[in-house]
Amino acid sequence: MGPPREQTGSREQTGVHTSRPLEVADIVRAHGDDFFDRYRVPADRRRVLADVARCRTATLGGHVERCDSCPHEKVAYNSCRNRHCPERGSTG
Repeated sequence: MGPPREQTGSREQTGVHTSRPLEVADIVRAHGDDFFDRYRVPADRRRVLADVARCRTATLGGHVERCDSCPHEKVAYNSCRNRHCPERGSTG
């Protein structure tokens, strides 16, 4: 094995700091407006990025999952259902 490879898209480079793994939606939320200001993006692709940014957030609603054997509860937010979204089909 060679030396460790430098990670591109690290939290430090994106300016996104969370306790969970970095997702495409985090990058779109943090830098989408700057990207749109800098580049001409067709309306259909703007829609995909907007859907990705809203995916699995309170904006799209959700429900509370409760454990049958303990008091643990978890909020599960709805997905955007956009076929281009990397979260589509994710169980996480």
